[in-house]
Amino acid sequence: MRFGENGEADFIVFQSLYFREQLDDTRLLLNKDNGESDLARFLRCDPVWHTTGVIWKKAAVQRLGGFDEQLYCMQEVDLHIGL
Repeated sequence: MRFGENGEADFIVFQSLYFREQLDDTRLLLNKDNGESDLARFLRCDPVWHTTGVIWKKAAVQRLGGFDEQLYCMQEVDLHIGL
């Protein structure tokens, strides 16, 4: 998917595949849909997508105020809850 295919989208999410030594050696995918709302999953620390699984429009990140660099961790959760 490209932004050009959906001009209204501020971001596009991709699944993330974990691996140890080579691609597909764990077969562990992050952000599988489990039917639960995205917000509920974020609030219980089950991120629906990882920072590297999202491509953002620069203007959208700026509109949200960017990442809070003062946070020790979970900056992407803080940003995504602010949607």
